[in-house]
Amino acid sequence: DIVYDNVAVTGFFDWVGRRYDCPTVPVECKNYQHDLNNPELDQMIGRFSRDRGRFGIITCRSFANKDLFLERCRDAAKDGHGYIIALDDNDLRSLTKQAAELQFEVRKQKRFEFPLLRERFNRLIS
Repeated sequence: DIVYDNVAVTGFFDWVGRRYDCPTVPVECKNYQHDLNNPELDQMIGRFSRDRGRFGIITCRSFANKDLFLERCRDAAKDGHGYIIALDDNDLRSLTKQAAELQFEVRKQKRFEFPLLRERFNRLIS
């Protein structure tokens, strides 16, 4: 899938990089007709390492039971396996809308906050 270097100096990715060991951000894109399960979660966990970091994003078309998979991500974080944010098409639409609304924000910090990502991360660590 995709691996980004985390070179952010403001916003959500700067925040997560400074606090949660995130030099790179792997993004797994799943185009499945069924919900994601433990094998997909394990695949992402397998991408984490001391050098690559312990944060990633997994995307899919939709969830029949999103709360269940988000809880699995939280369990993985609580067990020390890393931090995984799960997003579906609706979440990606929301992120796109947030980015469009903030694209001309004068304060760069706010411009790249991505409140949905922060909310999902907070759920992992709560």
